[in-house]
Amino acid sequence: MIAVNLKFEGIDNWNRPVFKNVDSHSRYGSVNKLFNWDVPKEEVIKYFKEHLDELEYFGNHFDCEPNGGLDKSLILNIIE
Repeated sequence: MIAVNLKFEGIDNWNRPVFKNVDSHSRYGSVNKLFNWDVPKEEVIKYFKEHLDELEYFGNHFDCEPNGGLDKSLILNIIE
């Protein structure tokens, strides 16, 4: 298993929450749970700490087309 530490990066142009791997350019987010741009980041972080299974691989840059899925060998961890 590979631990991936994520930090909240922001809400993209499609209202999708985006988290960035602190050790690479990989992004993870959700296409199902959307947020307004002005929502406090603490609200987004709290939600996804409780719903990590809703995150999927997005790609290597902010606002990218999500690639979908998630490698089963990854353990996602949201840090602040």
